[in-house]
Amino acid sequence: MILHGTLYTPYTTIRPGWLQIEGTRIARVSSTPIMPHPEEEVWEFSDAIIAPGFINLHVHGGAGADVMDATPEALTTIARHQLHQGVTTFLPTTVSAGRKTLCHVLAVLQAYCASQAHGASAEEEHSARLIAHVAGIHVEGPFLSLDKKGAQSERSIRSYDEVQTLDALMEFIASAGDQIRILTLAPEHRDAECLIRLAIEHGITVGLGHSIASFEHAQEAISSGVRYATHTFNAMPPVHHRQPGLVTAVLLDDRVYAELIADGIHLHPAICQLVLKVKGEDRSVLVTDAVRCAGMPDGEYRLGDLPIIKSGNAVFLRDTSGDTLAGSVLSMNRGIELLVRQGQYTLQQALKAASTNPAHVLRIEEQKGSLTPGKDADIVVLGEDFRVNAVVVQGRIESMENRH
Repeated sequence: MILHGTLYTPYTTIRPGWLQIEGTRIARVSSTPIMPHPEEEVWEFSDAIIAPGFINLHVHGGAGADVMDATPEALTTIARHQLHQGVTTFLPTTVSAGRKTLCHVLAVLQAYCASQAHGASAEEEHSARLIAHVAGIHVEGPFLSLDKKGAQSERSIRSYDEVQTLDALMEFIASAGDQIRILTLAPEHRDAECLIRLAIEHGITVGLGHSIASFEHAQEAISSGVRYATHTFNAMPPVHHRQPGLVTAVLLDDRVYAELIADGIHLHPAICQLVLKVKGEDRSVLVTDAVRCAGMPDGEYRLGDLPIIKSGNAVFLRDTSGDTLAGSVLSMNRGIELLVRQGQYTLQQALKAASTNPAHVLRIEEQKGSLTPGKDADIVVLGEDFRVNAVVVQGRIESMENRH
């Protein structure tokens, strides 16, 4: 298969460019025409943008489904919803829940990951319906601060007050079959140092979030190996000139990736611009933090066991008078658009935040995150106004406009 359009690798721009796929991998990237083999498909996208498939590290749900529903059907619905945004790889993300519930959800997620690893079924192979690939699990909570719980269940967080948290984390890891890729916790948690050490021993990236940690506490956590900040600025105290706090520690340390919900609601576009200027283009990570009501009509839904309200492009906890955001309805392609049009990112920088940088967070940069020969053929084609024209997952293409 050959794709023709404007290639953003994203390190360089090739206009016009040709990309050849053989099997599940990228075979060639060229600024001159590639002659097709007999019967090889050629997809013409003229001036459309051909870029690495997006990697979304923070997804709670979408299209009416929630990760906490803990069914293969719900996960497939979410994976399909992600695909329509140009996402080819994502992390289903849990919320704080009781130990038994969370272990069950993690076990279902582990089985789903295993089923994808074994390849598509015969039915899927002959179907045009692609889905985004699940690359593991993001466990958000329950080791969080009650003061910055946001849309996390207070009852669930408190349920771990009297338990051995290391035992709980070991049970989570076992239930997930070592599929946990990110663990978000508050560094001021009483057992944070031990939790961080245990997570890192199991190859888990630890993210700081839902926290009132001091600058010093955050620095200690980073020194212990933390390399990620979950929805930076959100569910954290604002920067104060005498109390710099967690956010300042994240911004000042070049080792830490900063997750951004670039929907214009969670963050003012100027804050996204600030992160780019301070952290540089290699440490911004675009996510959606999307919940069940993403892609759905306005109304009342649930996030875990909490009631939420979708109103336009915002989601709030019910009964908080709109004071507490509860995830988002953002899509990755619209996040790219906001970063470029309002956040002063170049398209190249925005694409890195959505693909290359998250690949580095997951340590899969040798397989994904750029249009490089030998890497997985996971590709998004963006048309006018950042609409998704087509998506390629592991060498299989689906047009979102039914045009060939």
